[in-house]
Amino acid sequence: MRVAQRWTPCAAALLFVSAFACEGSVGSVGAPGIQGEPGPTSMGDKGDKGEKGEKGEKGETGEQGIQGPQGDKGDTGDQGIEGPKGDKGDTGDQGIEGLKGDQGLQGEKGDKGDQGDPGQGEQGQQGEQGPQGDKGDTGAGGTQGVQGDKGDTGDKGDKGDKGDKGDTGDTGPQGDTGPGGTPGPTGAAGGGAKVGAFHGQQMLLSTGDFATSGKVFVDAKITKASIVAGVVSVDFKVSEKNDAATPVASVESIGANIAALVEDGPTTRWFALIYRTQTVKESNEHDWPAQDGDSALQAYRENTGVLTNHGDGTYTYVFETKLGDTITGLDPLGKPWTWVRDAEATHRIAITMGGHSGPTADATFDFVPSDPGADPQTRAIVPTGACTACHGEHEFHGHGGDRLSVETCVTCHNAGNIDPQSGESLDFKVI
Repeated sequence: MRVAQRWTPCAAALLFVSAFACEGSVGSVGAPGIQGEPGPTSMGDKGDKGEKGEKGEKGETGEQGIQGPQGDKGDTGDQGIEGPKGDKGDTGDQGIEGLKGDQGLQGEKGDKGDQGDPGQGEQGQQGEQGPQGDKGDTGAGGTQGVQGDKGDTGDKGDKGDKGDKGDTGDTGPQGDTGPGGTPGPTGAAGGGAKVGAFHGQQMLLSTGDFATSGKVFVDAKITKASIVAGVVSVDFKVSEKNDAATPVASVESIGANIAALVEDGPTTRWFALIYRTQTVKESNEHDWPAQDGDSALQAYRENTGVLTNHGDGTYTYVFETKLGDTITGLDPLGKPWTWVRDAEATHRIAITMGGHSGPTADATFDFVPSDPGADPQTRAIVPTGACTACHGEHEFHGHGGDRLSVETCVTCHNAGNIDPQSGESLDFKVI
């Protein structure tokens, strides 16, 4: 066995050392050993591990300076001197391949230098607080500004809309029958004239258009209506008067109108969806307050759509007028008013036919375009029966005899419509 040429402060290397580490100085490399013969099948014992070197002692901590009053910060103390690093031990000779040598002992760590005493300056004294100053006098109040002039009186507001006519009160109780009058004297002999010759249904149906133009009253009923992409369509049927089982298939043309029920403050009103401008002409031939060229926007009907006769008393009419998303008509004061079309509002279609000749009738139909099966809200202030109670079923008519019901009339005669010739209102509750 060959020993390292130099000993380190850690320990000597043992047999078959291949490498070790310590803080000593590096040893010389030994000469290669002679390779031994192969050992037996079992592995040789592992060499013992070298002992760990002792740790160097920690330097003493310097004493803390006496604390005095805080003042300036003292200088930082000097750092202690670091101890020298130990030499690395020599490397041992390479042994014959076989058992592994024990690891050399670790070298000792140098001692740490002493820490210097920290210096600390004295703290200065705090100055005394001065006395509080006296409160200043309160400033004098400012003078009050001059009062501004009174503002001008605002313009008078527009006159409010006229309220709807209230419902007719209940009929009072019938009074007691008065005493019988004294019989009058016997009248002179009559000339053979009868009331029926001048009044009543029999007289009406035997004169005028009924006698000369083939005019005949029939029954008309609307069965369906729709609005799709602004296109209005209506289905209806026509039958003999008071005989629904007998169809009438000879209707050649009709008039049609459409209105919507819109909100008007706390109530509602009918608002026509088709209009025309009527212009005054030939005013010099009439005693009119208006002059030629005066005009007015009026609700109107059309008769230029497509009428299809199915040949069995049923018909379909498609309006020529296509409804837009907004419709400009009249407000109750006769001023232009635009309605944004609402498919959830109640709409009413009115159709008329005949008048001076042929099958004559009218009909109306209320519906909600967005929900055809819904029960629509409506407005019925005066029923047609209130008019025919005095005028008779066949004597109540206007515009050539084909407008035969209040329900049809109100689709055009809305609040705000004006007759341009006279300047008078055409609102149905006024006329």
